Amino acid sequence: MLKLDLHVHMNEANDFEPLTEAIVQRLIEVVLKKGLDGIAVADHEGYDPDYPFNVRNIVEQKFDNAILIIPACEREVGLNHEVELYLSNDKMFRFLAHPGDPYYPGPVPINNVQGIEIKNAMHFANQKIALKAAEEHNLMLLKNSDAHHMEDIGRYYNEITLGELCARAIPRI
Repeated sequence: MLKLDLHVHMNEANDFEPLTEAIVQRLIEVVLKKGLDGIAVADHEGYDPDYPFNVRNIVEQKFDNAILIIPACEREVGLNHEVELYLSNDKMFRFLAHPGDPYYPGPVPINNVQGIEIKNAMHFANQKIALKAAEEHNLMLLKNSDAHHMEDIGRYYNEITLGELCARAIPRI
């Protein structure tokens, strides 16, 4: 089992500073200090789409895969947000972020998602809505930090395997 925070806004956590090895080293230190095995770098759609992949590449090439980095993106879908995790072999795992959040009060659309957040440290996630949707649509329940600051990484995390995510993954669009 891996301890993974699958909803981290790395670019915002660094005040949009250009990505450097020093920033990645600080990230690694924070993730390890929190007892995590890795994170998904899930910056918002519209930011640099290569950023999460660049973070992963630096961790792989300069820090000998010290932590697991899953490139991701948080997208607005109507009044709701979905996070797409980009897994190996052009597979993607998509989950509904902070369902029922008062700031995004739209109905909970279950359209080609494989998971749903039941806890989110940044936004309110309506657990009743999440549990009902998960039961009706066989969705994986997730807990994530939605960190916008380094110190918030790992406030919530999941204990899962990559195999569990990959088993539910769909072809990347």
